Amino acid sequence: MTKEIRAKISKGTRGEANPNWRGGQWVSNEGRVFIRIPDNERHLHPTRRKDGYIQRHQYVWNTAHPEDPVREGDVIHHRNEDRTDDRLENLEKTTQSEHAREHGRGRKHTPEARERMRVSQRARRQRELDARDH
Repeated sequence: MTKEIRAKISKGTRGEANPNWRGGQWVSNEGRVFIRIPDNERHLHPTRRKDGYIQRHQYVWNTAHPEDPVREGDVIHHRNEDRTDDRLENLEKTTQSEHAREHGRGRKHTPEARERMRVSQRARRQRELDARDH
């Protein structure tokens, strides 16, 4: 097959011309909604995937706050914890550590879990010390 024919076939099966086209959006196994970004807007969304899709709540945030787009390490938190509710008033930008702290608030670890964490922390510290010595 020549390059010209391959390019023609490829171009003819993209986007809406593809028989598997589902309207430019899909839902992941975790319940996150992904939407396809038009080619002319991709430069505005640094966290988009290589295939041109982005999580819908990130798209909503970036569109409303072009001066403060979502970057690597940022998290858009759903205040009501409904992953499909992407209204701007339900979204807030935070860091990964703040987000984890927010969702971990009020949880209690079992004594066994605390001991596992202590052992793991000691082993990590020892590995760091060993790495410095070498």
